[in-house]
Amino acid sequence: MPDIDLNFSGEYQPKAHNFTKEMFGENNVFRAGTISTVADKTAFGYVKNFLESHTELEQPRKVEIERLATLASGVKRTTGQHPGGIIILPSEFEIEDFTPVNYPADDVKSA
Repeated sequence: MPDIDLNFSGEYQPKAHNFTKEMFGENNVFRAGTISTVADKTAFGYVKNFLESHTELEQPRKVEIERLATLASGVKRTTGQHPGGIIILPSEFEIEDFTPVNYPADDVKSA
């Protein structure tokens, strides 16, 4: 599928996005987003910090710390919106065919 990325000033951007919805249909136009995940080193730090703050727990061996860090690595950390990205779907597809849908602040009523 073609990928066209148009950038507009922050002032005009909402108007451009709304125009694409009018042009292609509300169910065919979506704002592109980003999903940030926990990096390997960050996950390792989370586990180490947890264990340091819970001294009442028996301190595990290094291999167990690495195992726990592996479980936390790649977990969704935060989401955001691409500043100018819009996904326009052909009418025969659903957005879920390509990507999950997220809403700002998990508010399903948001635009």
